[in-house]
Amino acid sequence: MSTSATSAASPLARELEQRGLVTVATPTTGGDALDRAFAARSPVIACLDVAAPSLDARHLPTLAALVRMQRAGHAPVIVLRSALALTGEPTTPCAELEPRVAAHAEAMRAQLARVLDRDPAPIFVDDRDWLGGLSYLQFLRDAGKYLSVNYLAERPSIASREELTYNELAQLLLAAFDIVEAARRHRATLCIGPAFDHDAITAALDMAARMATADDGRLVGLVATSLPVDAARTRDAAGQPVWLDAAQTTPYQFYQHWLNASDDDAAPLVRMFSPHPTPELDALLADHDRDRARRAAQRHLAQALTTWIHDERAVLGIEAANRIMFGGAALSDLSVEELELLTKLLPTYELPRDDLAAGIALGDLLARAAIAASKGAARRLITQGGVYINGAQVKDPERRVSIADLATATMLVVRSGKKTYHLIRVT
Repeated sequence: MSTSATSAASPLARELEQRGLVTVATPTTGGDALDRAFAARSPVIACLDVAAPSLDARHLPTLAALVRMQRAGHAPVIVLRSALALTGEPTTPCAELEPRVAAHAEAMRAQLARVLDRDPAPIFVDDRDWLGGLSYLQFLRDAGKYLSVNYLAERPSIASREELTYNELAQLLLAAFDIVEAARRHRATLCIGPAFDHDAITAALDMAARMATADDGRLVGLVATSLPVDAARTRDAAGQPVWLDAAQTTPYQFYQHWLNASDDDAAPLVRMFSPHPTPELDALLADHDRDRARRAAQRHLAQALTTWIHDERAVLGIEAANRIMFGGAALSDLSVEELELLTKLLPTYELPRDDLAAGIALGDLLARAAIAASKGAARRLITQGGVYINGAQVKDPERRVSIADLATATMLVVRSGKKTYHLIRVT
């Protein structure tokens, strides 16, 4: 059973709707079940897979909704689905999977501790807490009997498959049971998940109703909005996810991804993720519409999301880098703090001051700093006009770089090609 979130009257429900964070509310009993769960400040269950090394952009609407719920007094109960991840690769021995799954779970716990608010503090649990000690026969007796094979096979995520193994069918049953069991243990009447978990959420609601658990079966499910494909994944041919872990997607790549959002996507994304109140966003988006070439919405989006997922210092360094690369600014225009942050974002080679004082051939410097693969490759790059020092093109392969080329007391910028920038810092 599904109803629109607009049927709820609570301020929190209206906030989630106005932000466009929740597209579906799925109470098992009556349209006011969501209001009752919000009024009671019920803990909210969120189950997250740990098969991947990091959460990705598709989780952002769920996380943003969780933060809004925290600020309304709801404690998030985060279920890390380690057991489910161990069953997801049946051809890999568990002994090989377990260390990887444990590392992923720990990485996600650290990510979420940064992204979610601290009050009410998030509660982290692992589904191995209940599935690890549950025998197969007991699981079939206690959970498997409540959802029929026909019911599971008709779920959209299952029905679309040409062939279906028992393992794949059981994945949905286990995912639903995780929600129900976590709700039972934490006396929760509310659960939320990303759009790609819609089937697991609805299956959990039906299972809970038939098991008469979670406040007499009144478990309420929220399904977060699905991001546009271009917002959730990179635009290159590989179509990789946009990860929330800096080791997978650097803060610079993360910022640039949102800065390059299309005009059609920018407005709804700003409403989802900006910390500012709705009236301020209305004014911002009206200003954006008056002159879209300025990309005010995209810039606000990139700043808001990067600050949230990483931190303000990352934004400061990224925008300093962008002023150098795209705005024509010089290193001397940047503050000491911005320069230091810049070294964390751009490839930086440390050159002994004595080497620079003696003078170093540009080709040698490019090779030493791994800007070119070899001295020969460096020479070709220079003669073809593909090398710039502090913004000035250099075509002389005999050119030597010296102390006089420093843009600041300790740094100079080398650009190769159109967009590849490197810092040379003397030590």
